[in-house]
Amino acid sequence: MNQTTAKTPRTGAPLLTAGEMLHAVQNGELDTMLEMLGGERDMAGRRARCADLLKSFAETFGTERRAALLTVAGRSELSGNHTDHNHGCVIACSVSLDMLCVAAPRTDGIACVHSLGFGTDTVTLSPLPEPDRENYGTSAALIAGVAAGFSRAGYGIGGFDACMVSDVLPGSGLSSSAAFEDMIGTVLSHLYNGGTVDNVTVARIAQYAENVYFGKPCGLMDQVACAVGGIVAIDFADPDAPKSDPEAPAPKAAPISAPLPCCSSTRIMTATAAMI
Repeated sequence: MNQTTAKTPRTGAPLLTAGEMLHAVQNGELDTMLEMLGGERDMAGRRARCADLLKSFAETFGTERRAALLTVAGRSELSGNHTDHNHGCVIACSVSLDMLCVAAPRTDGIACVHSLGFGTDTVTLSPLPEPDRENYGTSAALIAGVAAGFSRAGYGIGGFDACMVSDVLPGSGLSSSAAFEDMIGTVLSHLYNGGTVDNVTVARIAQYAENVYFGKPCGLMDQVACAVGGIVAIDFADPDAPKSDPEAPAPKAAPISAPLPCCSSTRIMTATAAMI
């Protein structure tokens, strides 16, 4: 599969191949960043989870694909349960359960997302599909909607292959749909926009996808809480320009000594957003 030569936003260096990344994970070279993932797993468990996902990606899409490793957390509200619907204030937080994704660009305008345990969705992004009631409630609709939202906002989009695994399970009350939408936005941000799309913008585009393409008139709390991460206070007095505290700049790279390929759109509990 042809792919673009995506680079890390932090250094401009080419992304590592899936095989190189797997070697780095297994040798403990990414342990410092894997500590950010939270959850109940010890470091051996975190390595194993990432390694299994990378193996699945390699088996599905190829070992030599240059790819990014990304994470988005689930969320819980602390106060103001869904007062985003009536222009209120919310205090929410990300949780230590996350969605993990390996993604690589491709040049034919097709997005292929393989979710472990849930099958594969393939969506043509060139030309962008219009909203379709027959696709309401599907993951494919969310992929198309996020890409359309990025395009409407003037951001770059393109095809990609992705493998995902998630501890944010459907029906758990931790916003699995919002995490998935934010993940698609994070993929497009890092593969086609240099990781510069700020997290609130990713969240607003995710809400657009859920409202218009998925057919659900949701508010914005879930998407912002998952995207911004940590504990966040959100004021929805102006739904078109919600204010968050802390503010949500574009993800920044953690200071490390070598160019590594992994990116994170969120903060997991109190960890800062980082490229791994």
